[in-house]
Amino acid sequence: MDKKISDRATQKEWLEFLEKFFLFSGGAFISLGVMFFIAYNWNELGKFFKFGLVEFSIVACVAGYFFTNQNSLFSKLSLLTSSFLVGVLLALFGQTYQLQADSWTLFFYWGVLVTPWAILSRYAIVFLLVVILFNISLYLYTNAYHYNFLHILIFNTTTLTILLFLLNALSYAFMEYIQKRFKLFEDNWEKKVLLILIAISVINLVINLDNITGFFIGAVVFGFGLWYFFPKKDLFSLGVLYFSLWLYSMIWLGKILTKFASFFTFIIPMAALSIFLATFLLNKLKQTHMEIEDAKKA
Repeated sequence: MDKKISDRATQKEWLEFLEKFFLFSGGAFISLGVMFFIAYNWNELGKFFKFGLVEFSIVACVAGYFFTNQNSLFSKLSLLTSSFLVGVLLALFGQTYQLQADSWTLFFYWGVLVTPWAILSRYAIVFLLVVILFNISLYLYTNAYHYNFLHILIFNTTTLTILLFLLNALSYAFMEYIQKRFKLFEDNWEKKVLLILIAISVINLVINLDNITGFFIGAVVFGFGLWYFFPKKDLFSLGVLYFSLWLYSMIWLGKILTKFASFFTFIIPMAALSIFLATFLLNKLKQTHMEIEDAKKA
């Protein structure tokens, strides 16, 4: 009975959750409110008022970051809100002057302008926003231009997947380096999002490439992942890695078997192997969890 009560969230934890929830909701509503207010009253508002409203909001949010405790949640959220408002300002500029620009340029220049804020503030969520903006920009760019770039790159699905993988992997490595060397980025959910993006990129590579190349890339990436994450005993990272490894194995094996047998011939051994591998990986994850719990009790 006492154990069940102790496992519940305390009053302090609920207050911290509600504080974060209302602060993040307030920041999101400020950004969306400014954007929708201008859009709804587009014909009634002058250009100077539109630009002044967005720029004043950005300056106010940046001031809220610099003139408060920069380690507080309110200060960090003020900077994140100002980062979103930079995108609103760029969109307003393009819509007002009817710039004939491609859609990828908005996200690219948005990411470029916010990058100094992410570096100076050392706030992980702003850095994650920059990485996501560059992901979107790269995706839109490769879909807009299907030709040789400097006679080196051919923009297609495979090239896009490789570039996204490199972008997210280097970003994750940068966050790991900064965290270990300078103790700036905390070990929180921002890196987990990047880890999921990396896993998606690797699986896409396995699907799009031929068997030998896809198998080699997947084996190298997942082998490095096991070598790096297993000693850290990070359940989330291992969970993402194990699931990706299971999916990678099923895709690779399915590609091979389809060349030698029909669908109805290999579906049963595939299902059996899938169950066996999933059970094995889940047991490994459970064993790691038990080791963590034993270490806490010791």
